Amino acid sequence: MASEIVQSDLDYSICDREPIHIPGAIQPHGAFLAARVDTSVVTHASANLDEMLGISAGAALGQTLRQSIGALASGTILDAISRDHSALYQLSGWYGKDLHLTAYRVGPQVCIDVEPVSPSVAPISPVHRVRAVLDAFRSAEGQRELCALAVRSLREITGYDRVMAYRFDTDGHGEVIAEARGCEMDPYLGLHYPASDIPPQARQLYLRQRVGAIVDSRYRPVPLLTDRTLDHGTPLDLTCSTLRSVSPYHLAYMQNMQTAASLTIGLAEGPELWGMLVCHHRTPRNPGPELRAAADILGQFVSTLLGPLGEAEAARKRVERNATMMRLAEQFASAPTMLEAFAATESELLDLVDAAGAIISFAGVVRCIGRTPPPGQAERALARLRDESAGELLACDDLGLRHPELSACKRGGSGALLLPLVGADDAMLWFRPEQSRTTRWGGNPAEPALADAATGLISPRASFAVWIQTVSGHSAPWKEGDIAIAHEFRKLIEGETARRTKAELTQLRLAREQDQIVQAARLKVALENLRDGVAMFDADSRLVMCNNLYAKLYRLPEALQQVGTHIRDIVQSCIANGVVADDIGSQEEWLKLYVLPTDTSSRIQQLSDGRLINLTRQPLPEGGWVSTHEDITEQQRREAEILFLAHHDLLTGLANRAAFDETVETAVARLQRNGEPFTLFMLDLDRFKQVNDTFGHPAGDQLLREAAQRLRSSVRKTDILARLGGDEFAIVQFGAGDRFKAAKGLAERIVRLISQPFDLGGAQVSVGISIGIAIAPHAATDAAALLKMADVALYAVKSEGRNGFRFFEPEA
Repeated sequence: MASEIVQSDLDYSICDREPIHIPGAIQPHGAFLAARVDTSVVTHASANLDEMLGISAGAALGQTLRQSIGALASGTILDAISRDHSALYQLSGWYGKDLHLTAYRVGPQVCIDVEPVSPSVAPISPVHRVRAVLDAFRSAEGQRELCALAVRSLREITGYDRVMAYRFDTDGHGEVIAEARGCEMDPYLGLHYPASDIPPQARQLYLRQRVGAIVDSRYRPVPLLTDRTLDHGTPLDLTCSTLRSVSPYHLAYMQNMQTAASLTIGLAEGPELWGMLVCHHRTPRNPGPELRAAADILGQFVSTLLGPLGEAEAARKRVERNATMMRLAEQFASAPTMLEAFAATESELLDLVDAAGAIISFAGVVRCIGRTPPPGQAERALARLRDESAGELLACDDLGLRHPELSACKRGGSGALLLPLVGADDAMLWFRPEQSRTTRWGGNPAEPALADAATGLISPRASFAVWIQTVSGHSAPWKEGDIAIAHEFRKLIEGETARRTKAELTQLRLAREQDQIVQAARLKVALENLRDGVAMFDADSRLVMCNNLYAKLYRLPEALQQVGTHIRDIVQSCIANGVVADDIGSQEEWLKLYVLPTDTSSRIQQLSDGRLINLTRQPLPEGGWVSTHEDITEQQRREAEILFLAHHDLLTGLANRAAFDETVETAVARLQRNGEPFTLFMLDLDRFKQVNDTFGHPAGDQLLREAAQRLRSSVRKTDILARLGGDEFAIVQFGAGDRFKAAKGLAERIVRLISQPFDLGGAQVSVGISIGIAIAPHAATDAAALLKMADVALYAVKSEGRNGFRFFEPEA
């Protein structure tokens, strides 16, 4: 028995919870059918089906697709759906009408949108017109210029009254950054709209179905009917339907904007929705399948250019900042002292992070440059943030609001970027002045919603007149580029300080007689400002001086930190305290290897607690040496992690293509050198694209991980299993014996394992796997030929029906 699908009671005051992908209804300018793929029995039909196909919805339910749309159309669509996610079909002369059918798969069902074909009066099709303008887009030098070209072209092609480019901010709000409109239309360019106008699930929908159209904002939804004996009970997902009925909240929103029809194209940058191209018309307008296809092509082309243009804009800024950093490095290296270097580079220091002023505390000297808050306030801000930062970089754009005691800094320093330098009290604090932000909203985003007394539904705001909001107490925000270049500047200061300090260390012995007390005091300050342990020994191997980090690193008692302590006493203390293990077997050998260099040397020493220390020793002209002790434990860990990532696939943890190529080259070399045979397998999951299209990329990723685990369980430890990319895997099988038998056994195990269903979030999904096998040296003896032959065998399996394996056999 046919029954209407009842929509759930939705609380439209919580728009981000509205299940807009399962509305249970369509727009009335077309009709809808859904049928089981396996039986082709119709399970869903729109109530207006008779207007399009001449058969009532009730009569269609329970019949086969063939009885509803004809044998040829039914067979063509079902065959296409078995191979791909979607299909198009033109049904000509059906009861005197030409109809356009758009079919797509949703789980076990094939869904079909039915639309009448309107005779075209344009001499050139929209698709051809779009392709003619795409080359002009490549000339855009930035994302805004690209969007300006796109809206002009889209309006010329579609004829809508208004076309806008809408970009999302990091906070979710949107801004109209480009607009093409009729002269009688009010401008929307530059207006902002709150994030709630386009809730998260609507944004996600435009990532899956890039083009959506509303023909008439005052339409009455056409319900979908279903036979409960045939329906699986789950609401039908209409995400991919071009006829999907939209939220009544959105229709009211359009009506309040005096908009009768819309066409929206999602713009993506990578996996994220960057923005949208939005077309508005004051009267009902049906774009039709061909115009929607043209809009989709334009939107995809714009999306492909957004990323490179954004990267180019960021790269230009990085080049400018790197040039400033190079000038700073040159000037700091050539200045007589660090303080003189700071004084000589005021302009570059401010340009580096686009700051208006700064206060610098270095080696006990405090200096203000550029435009800052009053000196006393600037120093208080420096002290307050330095205490708060705990030695880490700190940034805020609302200093006076965040710290009321610093409210006097508001005008000249709402923005503050603190960079701790080498010493405990050394730091630099950049300032940006208050920048009152004026935002032009399309209507008051805080306007209260109105509830319908009869239905309880929430209506969107009714006014879209420009509403101006001014925010004070903030500066221009600090961006990632500002933070990154500030970190680079700290490395420059640390490196230059270390260079100067080490140079001073090498001169200490020569200057001792002339200015021993002053020089020693200066050197001690410099040593304590270093981030490495440093110690100086004379020609008799006795300690001249060391910093606190050196003493802390080797847990030296106060008595052993005194001038004149012999290196042998320090070594004995380290061994006795368990700082280093006397695993060499002889203290004398330990001293020779680690302590008494004959020239400049460097080595890595592991302490008993596992830390790695890089020891660098620089001999002094009159004997003795200066040693630096850098803790590189974290650096080594990061390098090991980078090495792992360079040879492994992040998703599955398997070897990646680079590691696989190295393995094949090594195997070929061993074959040619020692005659060691091996077998190469190329594997490709069958029907993986359908899983991605049906269940989404997260489900596809889960399938890849589980497939990789099954493959890993099927191979031996001596074999190499790799993911080459997408749904492609490869195996190098080693070992003596019957290579054909071993390869056949492995291939059979893999086909059996992969053929078992996968559980993807409760859905049972079955895929297959096609395997091409090449045995070396039977097939070939060089890497390129073996890979090609395994691919040939793989595609032979694909052409023979998939889900199997085949050996490459040279032609006779």
